[in-house]
Order: sequence, then C-alpha cells, then structure tokens
Amino acid sequence: MSALDVVVRPEWLPWLALVPVLGVVVFLLRRREAARRVDVFGVRRHEIAPRARARRVALVTTLALTAALLAGAGPRAGSETAMTTVGLDLVVALDVSRSMRAQDVTPDRLGRAQDEIAALADNLGSHRAALIAFAGEARLLVPLTSDGAALTRRAREADPTSVAVGGTRLAAVLRAAARALATREHAEAAVLLVTDGEDLGDDALAAARELAEGGIRVHAFAVGSAAGARIPDGAGGFVKDASGGEVLSRASLPALEALARATGGTAQAVDGTTPPGVLVDLRHDELDARARRVQRADAEDAPGEAWRLLLVLACLAGLWLVAGAGRIRR
Repeated sequence: MSALDVVVRPEWLPWLALVPVLGVVVFLLRRREAARRVDVFGVRRHEIAPRARARRVALVTTLALTAALLAGAGPRAGSETAMTTVGLDLVVALDVSRSMRAQDVTPDRLGRAQDEIAALADNLGSHRAALIAFAGEARLLVPLTSDGAALTRRAREADPTSVAVGGTRLAAVLRAAARALATREHAEAAVLLVTDGEDLGDDALAAARELAEGGIRVHAFAVGSAAGARIPDGAGGFVKDASGGEVLSRASLPALEALARATGGTAQAVDGTTPPGVLVDLRHDELDARARRVQRADAEDAPGEAWRLLLVLACLAGLWLVAGAGRIRR
C-alpha cells in the first residue's frame, strides 16, 4: 500500500463503535462527580474544584481512551505486506500418448505419473487442481476443483484411448491449461506438465510464453530414462518404425527445461532412481517459499507494531496523570 494509506484490523471495528459510548460514560461520571462535590463542598465547590478543570479532565480522559482503542485497532501507515494464506490453482497435464507405456520406470511411465498425481490429490488442502489428458490433442477431464478423490479417479482412468489423436502436441495442452485457468480464484497459478517430453511440436514455446504473460508458470516432469525403452503395442509386441525396427522412446529433459524456463518454472527428470512424491514436493516448496517471503516482509514492518505499543503506553500514562490531577480530597 502507499505511504498515505492506513489499515485498521477489521476485528477491532466493533470496539471503535464504543467511542461514542465512552463519551457518554465519561459525561455521566462527570455529572456524578459534580453532585458529589455539591455534597462535600456546598456552594464553594467552584472555588475548590473549578468547572473548567473538570471539563479538561473529561476531555483528556475521553481522548486518551479513544487513542488507546485506535492503537489497539492496529492502524498502519507506509509500505507493508500483509500476512495472508497463499492459494494456488494448478492444472495437471498428463501425457497419455503411447510412448508413456514404456517401462523404463515402474510400472510404466503412465503408471508412475498416475501415482504422482494421486499423491498430489491427497495433499491438495485448500488448493484447487484441474486435470488435462493430452497426446496429439488435449482434453479437460476435471475442471478446477478441491475434490482430490475425483482427480485421482480420473487420472487412474486416463490412458491412450482418452484422446482421439495420437502423438504429443504440447502447444495444445498449454493452451487448454490457459482456458482451464480462466476461472481461477487465486493469483498464483501453475501448470504441472507430466510427460516424457517427446515430440514437443513447433509452437510449444510460443504457447508457454503466452502463459507467462498471464502470470502462469509451467513446471515440467520428464518421466522416463535418457537411455530409453521400447513402446508396447498392446498386442504383446512393441511399436516398430517403417523399416521394421523397434522404436526406442527416450525422455527428453532439455526440451522441457527450455519450455519451463520461458515461464519462470522448473523442469525435473523422473526416472527409476527418483523417489516418489515429486509433485507433492514441488507444491510444498512453492507454497513454503512464498510464505517465507511474506513473513520476511512482515518482519521488516515490525517497527510499525512498536509505535502502536508506545502509543498504548502513552495513553495509559496519560490516564494515570489525569486521574492524579482530577483526584479531589475531602
């Protein structure tokens, strides 16, 4: 906020409404004190306890208590970052092309990806996620939701038959992710791209830059090994090329790194040596890093809290002095 803005804690607003009530109470107490002076001093009360002083006492008391209430309400001026809960909208893009059936990770690339998505769905918390299955085209299976069970179920059901067109076109899925995030509720949004990285397509980088312009980061996970593996054909054999040789599918991390870097995201290899939970770890790391930044910014504004405490103490000291000045002895 700007240096001229003032923020008051909402929970203190009802207490501020007590200010006029406080004025009425002080007025009634003053009337009572005046009556007591009549009983004690009779007609000479004005000579012993002048009315003007009584009015000053009442005014200073009201102002002091009002200032104490305002100080407790937490007015803040100057630059400040508020502590808020960081929400996140995620789109999980799952590659279901035939190359994801390669078995260089257990049980195969697709199975490992489904396990990772299920673990993420179990740890969504208050965040939301959508699921897109893609190969040569992209299909939204689950819109943004906090229902982890639905996300897990649809991810487990996804396979090469979930889309009509084979191959791998990342531009299509990135643009589908942008559409899915059009109704996002949180400022922070990201795409988790789970693929083996083969055949990215010519316009994938351009689609990634479009996401970056909307503040959406892409985090890519290259599932499979750099050594590669054969692709099952579903009939007990393996996919062959035009010359009759078996096709070897290799996970391509460098291409995914370039894609993620264009959006400020990250890329990670997921092979047989990678421990489970990579999607969950990323989500925790992203949120924890942002929470630490907010806490550091709030700590830098700690002097603002100090002057409010000093104001409260000053008000209490003022009340003590007013009480001493207004005390009337018999």
